[in-house]
Amino acid sequence: MEPDKLLKQVKSALYRVFEDRLRDVVLQSFDPLAVEGPQSDVDFMVVLEGEPQEPQDSWACIDAVEVISREMGRTFHVEPIDVKAFQAVRRQFLNAGKR
Repeated sequence: MEPDKLLKQVKSALYRVFEDRLRDVVLQSFDPLAVEGPQSDVDFMVVLEGEPQEPQDSWACIDAVEVISREMGRTFHVEPIDVKAFQAVRRQFLNAGKR
């Protein structure tokens, strides 16, 4: 599956759960040609408004993408993160690239 199509499906599934709390979904790692093995995992960061409520939000993320994960035969790792924490991490990453 193409990364853009995968991301669209995952965003849609997560929006059905989180609705207006969902700010973004970031595809962190994905190799569309990988077969079962260490490189076959697909990692997502789920950007939410407000602090994630743990463990409920983590389980909600897992449940939301389970069908897509099974259909692809790949393991999905979904990590909820607060939008403010995400913006701070993004700034650090961008600033590190300017050095």
